[in-house]
Amino acid sequence: MLNFLIVVVIDIGAAWAWILFLKSRDKLDFRKRKVQWASLYFLGGIGSLFFSRFFYATNPFTALVPDPSNSLERFIQQFFVVAPSEELSKLLVFLLLAALSRSIREPLDAVLHAATVGLGFGIYENLGYGVLFGPWNTFYRSFLVLFGHMAFTALSGFACGLAIYWYRFRRHKAWIGLPLLGFFAAVFLHGLDNFLVYLRLSLLMIFIDLGIFFIFYWSLSKVSALSPYKTYPLSQWKLALSRVEHGLVRDPDNPALLLRQGIYKAYSGDWAHAKASFRSAAKAGGEGPLHRAYFESARLALGEDARQSLIQRAAELPERERLAFFSTMHAILRSDPTLSRRFELAFLPSEGRDEGAKGLRRSKSLSSQRSH
Repeated sequence: MLNFLIVVVIDIGAAWAWILFLKSRDKLDFRKRKVQWASLYFLGGIGSLFFSRFFYATNPFTALVPDPSNSLERFIQQFFVVAPSEELSKLLVFLLLAALSRSIREPLDAVLHAATVGLGFGIYENLGYGVLFGPWNTFYRSFLVLFGHMAFTALSGFACGLAIYWYRFRRHKAWIGLPLLGFFAAVFLHGLDNFLVYLRLSLLMIFIDLGIFFIFYWSLSKVSALSPYKTYPLSQWKLALSRVEHGLVRDPDNPALLLRQGIYKAYSGDWAHAKASFRSAAKAGGEGPLHRAYFESARLALGEDARQSLIQRAAELPERERLAFFSTMHAILRSDPTLSRRFELAFLPSEGRDEGAKGLRRSKSLSSQRSH
């Protein structure tokens, strides 16, 4: 009984630690629509273990090696029964939950959410092995085996995420085959991992798993660089607009994306579309003063009478947000002296405008170092 309690504590601790690790990898999660994805996909991963039993039973290779007694039969079992049955069950659960929750906003989401499915699968499996072989087995598996399940599912999930995310924009047949490539790569690595254990080459398996972990960790930073939620310098407005518009396809009512779309359009000189983006951001963001301030700025740039409303919205902003707003506006306007002068006139010292004028002047000294 004591051993069982120790196994449960180790299993729960491992699940908690890995979930914290995965959630910490998405540093821009605060800009997305909230979905409690960690618990959803973790529980889905536990459920996927039961689906794998169905695939074991229906796999035609299962009947060929009911009781493997040599290396060839063990090879067939690991590469054609165990690995495809488990990876298919995890992938299908991931795709089902992704479709129902619409939680995939970018390729990074696909990696993290699929990895969480793999974690749920491995945690439940760990419990069974712990009961049979004791706490030490659970402790060991909590590092290498759990990560293996996470990495394999993340690989197939990432391939599906890329296809889902990019196919809308680059309609090429290669994107259709990408999920299959990811799935078979996951099956191969999973089968190889298991077969090395059978051959008593556990040390080699550990080195391979550590290599996969570092590749996984490195790839997360590379995938994060593709995020539409990332803030790009205004000088990269073309790239930024492309990424933001991709993001809006999956997250159309996101106020942060809409606001940044408007900023980049304003920088490009397209104030009419910038105004529409700022208006949409204001609606999606609850008519907050920052969104309204940018909207009134676009109206003023288009020659509308928006001076009083712009001053009012700017005055409602907290000091740091107000200075950031003035800095961004100065960076947008410095290539257009006429518009820049129009904004300066709007904040000329008069009753209720002194603070705005100071902020606009101060932003000029900061804009060379800062961008929104």
